[in-house]
Amino acid sequence: MVWGAPPVINDDAMAALAAKAAKAVLGEDKVITKLPAPNMGGEDFAYYLQKLPGAFMFLSSSNPEKGTDVSHHNPKFDVDEDVLWEGAAVFTAIVEEFFAS
Repeated sequence: MVWGAPPVINDDAMAALAAKAAKAVLGEDKVITKLPAPNMGGEDFAYYLQKLPGAFMFLSSSNPEKGTDVSHHNPKFDVDEDVLWEGAAVFTAIVEEFFAS
């Protein structure tokens, strides 16, 4: 029996491309490329990464002033919809960077 998804392992080149695009859109200070420890959350996206090179990213909507700083899987979890455009803009920049390279 298999319990959960396999580990998410980003492709180094795709992660670098995504980080470059994100920094171009959001600025260097808003993009984190290294975590102090591995994130052990499960994610079905891992199955895609077993077939094709890619990179998994997080888009934070944590804003204490709006009460959107509660962790996932909590009944008080909410999303700050004011940041959703940032995710769309970053994904657009990733596509543009991918086709330009």
